[in-house]
Amino acid sequence: EINYLKEIELSYNTITSKGFSMLVNSLLESKNNNIIKINVSGNKLDDDCIESFGELIQNNQIFKNIDISNNNITDKGIEILLPYLIGNITIKYLGISYNKGITDKSIPLLKEIIHKSSIEKININDTSITEEEREEIEFALSIPIDKREIPLITIGNVKSASKIMNE
Repeated sequence: EINYLKEIELSYNTITSKGFSMLVNSLLESKNNNIIKINVSGNKLDDDCIESFGELIQNNQIFKNIDISNNNITDKGIEILLPYLIGNITIKYLGISYNKGITDKSIPLLKEIIHKSSIEKININDTSITEEEREEIEFALSIPIDKREIPLITIGNVKSASKIMNE
């Protein structure tokens, strides 16, 4: 049964956004809410698949590790992803490296994601983000999770987290 799927490892398979969106829609239809890790780095994904991927993240509140590195994701993709990561208390790692379309324009968005989630590491190596702005991300990530203002989100009819997390 597909509900027991915990990790999806599909790196370097030349998957397109259309193909990935079809996979995501199948996972959403199957109500598979047990995925901890997804790696789709090194494919042909672009911003077109980010909204459906965001819905998967929103419906699967146990994701810990997401890697969309080495694709064609841009600042627009980060903007689309933002509302799906705000308030998330399970994701610890977000890999977006080697996406050259991600620039300094994404810095305020990435900082907001960090301040309003429990992400501990964002890999931004080999994006188009400047060194100065990389340091901003590192500084934001150094803020302890219990000092971040993670907003309440509703999953089904249950509210998660508290205004400031106290673990």
